[in-house]
Amino acid sequence: MFVSTLPCRLEIDPHWSFVEVVKHVREKCLLILEHSHYPLQHILGDNRINQSNVSFLEIMFDFITVSKDMGYLSLNDANLEEVALEQSVEVAKFDFSLTFVYNLLPENKRLSCSFVCSHDLFE
Repeated sequence: MFVSTLPCRLEIDPHWSFVEVVKHVREKCLLILEHSHYPLQHILGDNRINQSNVSFLEIMFDFITVSKDMGYLSLNDANLEEVALEQSVEVAKFDFSLTFVYNLLPENKRLSCSFVCSHDLFE
């Protein structure tokens, strides 16, 4: 798995609805993408931060959208095809991982989420 980490700081109003929170997160993430060409190591170095002490590097947030066209992906001349894998137990690759899956297909339209966390840190 390859991960490109972009630091994101969000302030969320506790009175916002779920839809308002999602819209706010979306706007911030789209603004951050403008700077995705700048490596994380340079961002940390510019702020004189030691990478080994940065706790957010152990947290992963993932948003997946499912639609009819999600069966394959084209990168230049290579076509990648989705392959279903059965996974009975998920191992925590980060201290905390939150994954949202938004299924746009009419017969199964829903938003689901899953949490994966290290049992050493969270009970």
